[in-house]
Amino acid sequence: MPSSSNKVHVKIYRERCIELGIQMHARVFCKSAGDSGLLRQASLDDVVTREQKPPVFTSDGLLDYIVELIVCEDEAFQLIEKGSFRRLLQYCRPSLGSKDIPYRQKIQQEIIDRARLAEIKIKEKLQVCIH
Repeated sequence: MPSSSNKVHVKIYRERCIELGIQMHARVFCKSAGDSGLLRQASLDDVVTREQKPPVFTSDGLLDYIVELIVCEDEAFQLIEKGSFRRLLQYCRPSLGSKDIPYRQKIQQEIIDRARLAEIKIKEKLQVCIH
């Protein structure tokens, strides 16, 4: 039987999935016998511990991950220009040249461009919903 807090989480998750028109994830949630339709969370051990292959390296992929870091973390704009961070990236990918690692101006422009694109997409979606 799911705990009472799990029931609340499952309910919220289900409502959000319905609201967004997406299907609930079958590997995380499963039917529990005798719960009259309530869902219980399955173990995530096999999902978390399974080794995944790292994505194929590309300059665009590196840019994506750096943009994510900057957007998600405070002070990250300062981090991107630190020699220690740039050396870490080169250590992880020895073929990476200094010119391959974007500087903060490039990252800043990329974030602004992506935000503008997201804004356009949201406005388009809102226009469809209004009509």
